[in-house]
Amino acid sequence: MDDIFDSTFPQGTAAAAPTHEHHTAAGDEHAIINEGSNLPDAAAHEQPLRGKAATQGLTMEEKKERQKLQNRRAAERSRNKKREELTALEMTVNNIQDENNRLRARLSTLLASKSAEQPPSSGDQELITGTPVDYSHLGKLQAELASAKSTLMDREMELSRIQGGGDEDIEKLRRDVAQQNTALQNTQAEVKTLHALIKQLRSERDNLARQKDVLTREIEARRLLRDSSGETPSLSTNARAAGVERALLELRGLIDGVIRSWDQASLTRYRAADVAGRTFAQQTSR
Repeated sequence: MDDIFDSTFPQGTAAAAPTHEHHTAAGDEHAIINEGSNLPDAAAHEQPLRGKAATQGLTMEEKKERQKLQNRRAAERSRNKKREELTALEMTVNNIQDENNRLRARLSTLLASKSAEQPPSSGDQELITGTPVDYSHLGKLQAELASAKSTLMDREMELSRIQGGGDEDIEKLRRDVAQQNTALQNTQAEVKTLHALIKQLRSERDNLARQKDVLTREIEARRLLRDSSGETPSLSTNARAAGVERALLELRGLIDGVIRSWDQASLTRYRAADVAGRTFAQQTSR
């Protein structure tokens, strides 16, 4: 029974020591970070500015420094989050190991009490030799321990990869952020210009439509006046009125076509800028 249990849980007590040491080191590092974050800072009580108001009046160098500071803060928050996750996983592993040790002690006590009793008869041998421990529960604990160790190793590897990232990766990411931000600002400025142009074209179209209505009413009034007086309008007058109406219709159709093309172009570019912004946000969040 001791051999079977020892093969199921190899060296539970020996494995717990380095885990506790690692947990202590991570906890001390986390405590140092928390102590640094609790230092009094006069700027922390100020309301931070956001958007264009935060960079208004700053030079290009100051904007770069501000971006670097924001990147460092984001990296620090990510590292703190990783450390907290590692600490939680280590606590889970320690709890599982404590449960393992408790079950070992319980099994040893039960085996010692059974050995001190009178040898059983042959009829009760199977009943006495039955396991007093729930091995299904032990198997579940063993699976949880293995899963926690695997997750802990993955987290440690990921943390090492993040901490070992060179300045080249950070500089490349910073350049990508700057390029995406510049492209987004250019697209937004172009969208504003297109909206202003569309507004102007619509105003001109409305003015032309009003002029057309005035001319149409005047032509109809003259036509009715001549019909009532019995005069026959000359061909030149009819041709001139038809030409004016045709020119107005062509001009209105041209303006409508231009407005539709500008609307479609602005909508397409706005969607492209929106998609690019969302893609960049997803990449940075990863």
